[in-house]
Amino acid sequence: MREGVSFGDLLRRYREAAGLSQGALAERAGLSTNAIGALERGERKRPFPHTIGLLADALGLEKAERATLVAAVNRQEEAVGNGPAPSFSGPTIMAPRLPGHLTTLIGRERECASVFHLLSQPDIRLLTLTGPGGIGKTRLALAVASGAQSWFPDGIAFVSLGAVANPTFVLRTIAQVALPQDTNESALREALIATLVDKRLLLILDNFEHLLAATPEITALLLACSQLKVLVTSRAALRVSGEQEYRVPPLEVPASGTTETIEALYQIPAVRLFVARARTAQPDFALTPDNARAVAAICTRLDGIPLALELAAARAQLFAPLALLGRLERGLGVLTGGARDLPERQQTMRDAIAWSYDLLTPEEQLLFRELAVFVGGWTLEAAEALSGDAHTGEILDLLAGLVEKSLVVAEVGNGNPFGETRYRLLEPIRHYALERLEESGATEDVRSRHAAWCLLLADETMTALRGPGQIAWLDRLERELDNFRAALGWAFGSGRADLGLRLASGLDRFWHYRAHQSEGRRWLERGLAVTGDVVSPLVRAHSLWLVGYLTFFQGEIARARAYFAEGEVLFRTLGDRNGLGMILDSMADIAYVERDYPRARALQQENLALRQAIDDQWGIAMATMGLSLIALGEGAITQARLLIEESLALCRAVGDPRGIAYMLLQLGWVAMDEAAVERVIPIFAESLALFDRAGIVVGIIDCLEGLACAAGLCAEPLLSAQLSGAAAALRETLHISATPNAAMYDRHLALVRAQVADEAWSAARMAGRSLKQDQAIALALNFERTHVQGSAAGSAVREG
Repeated sequence: MREGVSFGDLLRRYREAAGLSQGALAERAGLSTNAIGALERGERKRPFPHTIGLLADALGLEKAERATLVAAVNRQEEAVGNGPAPSFSGPTIMAPRLPGHLTTLIGRERECASVFHLLSQPDIRLLTLTGPGGIGKTRLALAVASGAQSWFPDGIAFVSLGAVANPTFVLRTIAQVALPQDTNESALREALIATLVDKRLLLILDNFEHLLAATPEITALLLACSQLKVLVTSRAALRVSGEQEYRVPPLEVPASGTTETIEALYQIPAVRLFVARARTAQPDFALTPDNARAVAAICTRLDGIPLALELAAARAQLFAPLALLGRLERGLGVLTGGARDLPERQQTMRDAIAWSYDLLTPEEQLLFRELAVFVGGWTLEAAEALSGDAHTGEILDLLAGLVEKSLVVAEVGNGNPFGETRYRLLEPIRHYALERLEESGATEDVRSRHAAWCLLLADETMTALRGPGQIAWLDRLERELDNFRAALGWAFGSGRADLGLRLASGLDRFWHYRAHQSEGRRWLERGLAVTGDVVSPLVRAHSLWLVGYLTFFQGEIARARAYFAEGEVLFRTLGDRNGLGMILDSMADIAYVERDYPRARALQQENLALRQAIDDQWGIAMATMGLSLIALGEGAITQARLLIEESLALCRAVGDPRGIAYMLLQLGWVAMDEAAVERVIPIFAESLALFDRAGIVVGIIDCLEGLACAAGLCAEPLLSAQLSGAAAALRETLHISATPNAAMYDRHLALVRAQVADEAWSAARMAGRSLKQDQAIALALNFERTHVQGSAAGSAVREG
């Protein structure tokens, strides 16, 4: 090989000489295909030494070839002016004392690079890697240290502190590693300083979390020894001046319910680690179409904690992935049997977490147990509401302590609707907290308080979903959906049907707007099946309306009618005009889709009168909207437009974004009936953008159907087929069949369908069905942009 060849070119040549594809080399080395590609293209200028070693091993390189590969990296480092390049050898005064490992570090390329960069900074002399038990702090520290040996000509000293029980023994333990001979106890600090004062040495202190009281001794060494650097692994930061903390994250996991290909899944670090360790237990284990979803779910379930993944993978010889997933759902019992060369606390996941739990104060332990009932995270306000008067200390301080000790994860901002910090327990840690809560005998009390907090959110929902804060509120409910599911499961499971129905019906139109119709129906029908005086009449009546509403949109008209009939009787008996108005509005929808326009109008006019009597401006807007649909169905286009514009103005006045979007949708259908191409496409597109911003999937589908018909007006029948295919696939996936605009859609689409041959239409429909929701939206909005630009260009030509 020529001396001047780049590292990327050299790697590619070695790979091709070995007859390996990028994917095959990635699998051998425990890296990702993307990482190999980036290295070969020269996009990664500073490959981590540990990565170079993995590649050399995977390629089976001889000593001279390895040296050539390392030399290529060194030249690259000098070219970019990035400081001294790390190497695998170099003279040292103190020989490196780094524990070895018989397994490959997988999926930590990014973290290695980040920590390596921090360690290379001259002004960072105390670097602490923090994270919960089993997250891989020690392995990461060792991988970084092995690549940084040339930066520390006087050596690297690794000090294991896991077995040290008393902070006063920390210096003695360091001295056993760093001093050449035994030293009197009283002179330890002075002897260490005398030995290390002029040494460029890296001191690794492993498992420091239970010895934080010894922190002053470490800072004293750093102050006295200007060339010394200390790399600490701990479940809690030392919290001293000059400390740089690096929180070691879990491995990346697949998205929940992912449908990624085998190749794409294998690029995800948690999956790669699980597969590699499963092969250790079961040599013929492979990621296949049959087990891929279960493996992905296991990785997600374990929140990417490496120890948990390794313990689970070790069971591959006993359980297929699907069976293993079922075991994991029962708790931590299957996560045992770790390697015998691991510390005892890391041989089971339960012991790894218990080590941290035992370091908490009694107040922190109490809060930790209580927080186990939250699923999917919580806010500070939620934790305060849950805890009530159970704590003498400030919840914020206690929560901060749990974050500092790596038992709780804080997600600052993270795109949530109100900009709040959210907190969560990684799933294995949450299971441990649940076990401890169960042991304490307080489970029922804490779950009752959790359900009460969910009910407070539910009680605010109906008003919130009518006003200007609707989108943020929908986002909040989506974010808390797992908490509602937990509360609903507990309420119904413990015989509290009234509470369960209050929670389920309190989410109101959220179930429909965010395409959770089937789930909402299941909860509501479960509660309504309870007879007798267990459920209050008002709660039952509202639940009957909501389950009928959801059932209607899933196309089960007869069943929806039965729910509405029972609900109407209850609301009339109770004298609840608001509830009766909702029932009448929904019954009018049924009459409308059945084209019984006189009955639909009579029901909607009664609804309008009720809304006017109680001065419900939002309800008036909805009733007017219903009347506009009836006029549109009857072909009274002028009257329909007037009613739509009136409803649109009312929706704008109350600040209802969903109502505004829906009225724009109806204006689009008016323009469709008038064949007004210049108006119909921008109106449908504006409505689509509003629905997309609000995350209201039902409205997105309606708009895709509208734009599919509009594409036909523009003589683009194949685009029409694609958009209609995408809409149909979404309807089927989400089990949403009924739409008030169905008759208009069917009529206009039939006209487009006649413009193109069957084979071309079917192929385009199939292509549309394969689109994801965001892809379909992008296709539709791009059609609108192209059309507007084309129309503008045409106008300019005509004017010219």
